[in-house]
Amino acid sequence: MNFRYYIILLLVVLAGTNSYSEALLSGSVTSVDYDSGFNALRNPALMSRQKKNSAGTFCSYSWNVYNEISGDVNIPLLSNTNIKASSEEKYNGTLSLSYVNRFDHSALGIAITKPEGAEQLTKSESRFSITGEYAPGPVYIKNDSIEEKKSSAISTVISWGGNLDRNQSAGLQFETGISSSTSTKKKTESGFSNKNYNMEISTERLICSLNCGYYYSDNNCSIGAIIKSGGFVREKQEYSYRNNLSPFDENQKKVSPYIFRNSGLEYILGFKYNFTNRFHFNMEVTTGSPFDNSKKELKDDDAGVMAEKKSRTFIRYSAGATGGFSFRYNRNLQLGFGGGAKTFSADTADDDRIKTGETDYIIYSLITGAEIKPAEDVNLLFGLSSYYYRSHMKSDTSSVSMKLEDTSVYINFIAGASVFY
Repeated sequence: MNFRYYIILLLVVLAGTNSYSEALLSGSVTSVDYDSGFNALRNPALMSRQKKNSAGTFCSYSWNVYNEISGDVNIPLLSNTNIKASSEEKYNGTLSLSYVNRFDHSALGIAITKPEGAEQLTKSESRFSITGEYAPGPVYIKNDSIEEKKSSAISTVISWGGNLDRNQSAGLQFETGISSSTSTKKKTESGFSNKNYNMEISTERLICSLNCGYYYSDNNCSIGAIIKSGGFVREKQEYSYRNNLSPFDENQKKVSPYIFRNSGLEYILGFKYNFTNRFHFNMEVTTGSPFDNSKKELKDDDAGVMAEKKSRTFIRYSAGATGGFSFRYNRNLQLGFGGGAKTFSADTADDDRIKTGETDYIIYSLITGAEIKPAEDVNLLFGLSSYYYRSHMKSDTSSVSMKLEDTSVYINFIAGASVFY
């Protein structure tokens, strides 16, 4: 019945929708097409195919234009139960930098961006309410919680790529980053029992991952591939509890730092075809390997006694496809349009591997943009993308059974610039 888990999952899902130059011009494809000022953030094998050094920066702002959450809940001894939930993203912004230095047959790239599976700068608020009647007697129960979350993150990406021959190249990419978030929850309960308390959870993470890339080109066709190792996370948490009905009832506790894996192996295969020198088509497919992880947290029992517990997540499958067209109208203007879809399914369980819930979602995306050249080797990027997200979430324990359906629409505004020299 932890609605915070679902909100965090939503943010992690959307964290994977990065936007670079090719996101504007060919549907967020990152494994092929080396004509970009942001290759230090893409397939590392593309950097050595560049003709010149490059430097680029872009920023994006995400706007949650629509959100609707509905569901039902079943709690023993309660009748006429009703559930209300909402989520509001107040701010979600990203700033990234990319630099590639070319050598004779290789290249080195350095980039600053957000860590994989995290948001760079966000602020959000979620509300969750359950009402019902206590069956043995005429007692009306109401349980409300409001949670506000703030988070920030930054990571450094170091990439190296080298030519294997005139048609092939390969590369390695290492990413390490840090993230910090604070979640403040206020919860009240009236009816059978009266409760009113605040809880604050501070989380710090160190995130590392390793990617391998490959690229092949011949005449009008090229292919690219990326293997991602998945993220390894060192996490530390601090909890603070205050009972608003009893000013002297306070409690603080920490979760000892521990390491877990937040994603499994991911495979990306891309393809590019040049219809003409001015009209191109890019596409790629992504699939993730099933895996499970184990996490620690403090159980909130509504009484200030925070006992440490473990939970497990089993990723059954994840897959996606994206693609698009780019058209060079003239030497100073290139236009693009693309789209894609991504699906994901996972189960949650307690430390004894007893299933407690499941989550399924799908995301559809549309992306369009323009690349303008005000001068030779200088590019200005402007883009707009839209994401439609829909999820089904189910939680089933001995004390409560709950189903939630979340539908959201996001619009991203993107602007950037790159230079070759």
